[in-house]
Amino acid sequence: MKRLVLAAVVVIALGGIGSVAPAQDYTGPKALVDQLKYHLGKVVQGEQAEHVFELRSVGKEALVIDRIQSS
Repeated sequence: MKRLVLAAVVVIALGGIGSVAPAQDYTGPKALVDQLKYHLGKVVQGEQAEHVFELRSVGKEALVIDRIQSS
């Protein structure tokens, strides 16, 4: 009897997981980046290495970038 009750609780709990209402569409600024990482490989000390990341604004509002940080 306990197993039957436990199984019923599990089925009810798992059935409710997918029934959450979807979030409303986001209408603020949104950036789309072609790639998130780029490995430069070995760079000799004193040489300059660079890579250009292409960034597009695809949101419905202005995209403002106020801080950029490299690692």
